Amino acid sequence: MSGIFNHPIYQNPVLFQQAADPPPAAKPQATEGVVPPTGTQHEDVQAAVDATISPEATVEQRNTAYRETQAYVERAASGGDYEVIDATSMKSIALYTLRQENLPTRYRPEVLAAVDREISPNASTEQRMQAYDQIQQYVEMVGGIGDAGIVAEALPGRTADLLGEARIPTVKQDAQNDAQAILDVGKRDGEDDYGARRAAFADAVRGEPEAYREYLTAAVLERDHGAVKSWLTPSGVLGLAADGKIDAATRADITEQIAKAYNDRVIDADSFDGLADIDYGPDQVREYKEITDFLNGSSGPETLELRGNLAERIFDTWSQSQYPTDLGLHGYNYRQLELAINVAGGDAQHPEVLTDFLRGLPADQLDRVIAIAAQLPQAEPDMMATIFSAVARDERPQAGDLAAQLARLPGEHGDWFEQDQVSRNEALAQMLGTHSDKVLDALSEYDDSGARGLGEDTDRKQYEVNGRDLAAVLELTTFNPDISSAGRQSARQAILDYVGDQSDIINDSRGQTNSPGYEDASGRLVVISAASDVAVDRGFEKLQADMDAKKEAIAFVVDLALVAVPLPARLEARATGQLETLFANNPLVQEALTGLTGEVIDTATGQLTDAAKQQLYGNIDSNPELARLTERQTVADAFRESALGGVADERDRAEIRRDANGLADDISEID
Repeated sequence: MSGIFNHPIYQNPVLFQQAADPPPAAKPQATEGVVPPTGTQHEDVQAAVDATISPEATVEQRNTAYRETQAYVERAASGGDYEVIDATSMKSIALYTLRQENLPTRYRPEVLAAVDREISPNASTEQRMQAYDQIQQYVEMVGGIGDAGIVAEALPGRTADLLGEARIPTVKQDAQNDAQAILDVGKRDGEDDYGARRAAFADAVRGEPEAYREYLTAAVLERDHGAVKSWLTPSGVLGLAADGKIDAATRADITEQIAKAYNDRVIDADSFDGLADIDYGPDQVREYKEITDFLNGSSGPETLELRGNLAERIFDTWSQSQYPTDLGLHGYNYRQLELAINVAGGDAQHPEVLTDFLRGLPADQLDRVIAIAAQLPQAEPDMMATIFSAVARDERPQAGDLAAQLARLPGEHGDWFEQDQVSRNEALAQMLGTHSDKVLDALSEYDDSGARGLGEDTDRKQYEVNGRDLAAVLELTTFNPDISSAGRQSARQAILDYVGDQSDIINDSRGQTNSPGYEDASGRLVVISAASDVAVDRGFEKLQADMDAKKEAIAFVVDLALVAVPLPARLEARATGQLETLFANNPLVQEALTGLTGEVIDTATGQLTDAAKQQLYGNIDSNPELARLTERQTVADAFRESALGGVADERDRAEIRRDANGLADDISEID
């Protein structure tokens, strides 16, 4: 054994049972300007302040400490039968005053907070001051707070242990002493009175500090391993909260301690199994809601870990059943899978729990989960939407990898997705917006290897499959009038940014022989152009019926054309009144830009300003020529030309345009 554990204090813990030597009084770094206190016990006041104030305190801070501490003593002396304040109590008064005045002390703030949290309210003033000194000494000995010493999160627990060894009363000891009394409530022949015991527990934790609530809950769970199955059940905890017997903070503490006991295997491993055995009766449905509501009581680390552990346990129960994929006679069985998904994905602030759960499944099991989730839109909430939404909110790279995999589903299984599945498609658009690079990298690659997933008897290429999958995503998001405008905009912005990046790569590669960047980027624009053509064609009829959504789509086509042109060229053309001349090959964009007045281009984004869009929407209603250009094929052509607008060389554009036209036909033919 090496390091700090070789220190004598660890070899002889009894040393911590001795009062720490008091630190030497902190002398002022400079005496000029220091005003010593005067009045009752002024010398004791000065000594106490010098012993507790930081050596780095300024003269002004020291004078404030003297003045305010002396004032505290004078208030005490004016109350009548005054007794001389002993040295320890005076130090306590000085420390209290320093903290009230936000003045620096010789104790680290983390030390003060840890002792305040862990020491019993029954501790004497002498014991409290001893505790501050000993924990400060410990922190200095181990190298401070941080990676080199002890992390701040671990200090309270270590403080409780050290104070206990020094026989200084702690909150932990108080809670452990009280736990048995609670467990004795309601004991009787036959079944115990669980309601009375639960009420006694609520009375014990109500209004108490966080540390006591945590320690008391942990203590009763440690002594009664079956508590969660009898008197401290999830429904029981929810009932206490609903009846106002515990507040939200207390509910969170109880939830976190139950979770910790489960994770540490302190309570029975099957404590939640009754809630996981979801069948088809009303009681099981009620219990299903109870477990998700219970977990929503805390976002602490133990509850998050419990979500993952419990989801895995429920999933294992479901996957080993006789009917895990039967959606017919035994369709109720999907409730176990639904519970696993909602348990893992129930904390909106921590989507990584569900993401990691899904990523941890073997490929065949993940496929099965997705197949069930996607084919049960009647589940509440929609399991596929829950999955998409969690992945969208998880911004980690590994979530992006999963997003790229999930984004293929609409293309691979078109019968699982319809435009009117709003929550599912909203979440899909959100996922595209968050993980646009990963998703579009996968779905726009011009990969000329053999198609994967279409069976062996095919001469299709993978880039055709990629185009099919991208077209399906665009139809459900970018060109879907049923989802919110914000959802469409999120997906469209992802396309705008990505297309702009590919155009830049192509232009930067001009003049380079056999540039891999040029080949890759131009291939991606081929796939994106073809996919958008197909998406517009498939979704146009519904888009046509929603004029507001159609107007947004036209503005998107214009924005796509604008961002493809270098910003200086855009601004110069706008300044000279020639903006529309940049788009001679794109009649829709050219006509849309004609007649716009005021600030047309947002210099930060390079896209239409909100005011310009409003003008454009009005022009679509009033301009017959513009209205004529907003028909199906014209919009599809305009979208493709807009995507290619940033490619400087017309020969490059012509080649991409030709390949995209052919690919669009191929995509439409894939079953």
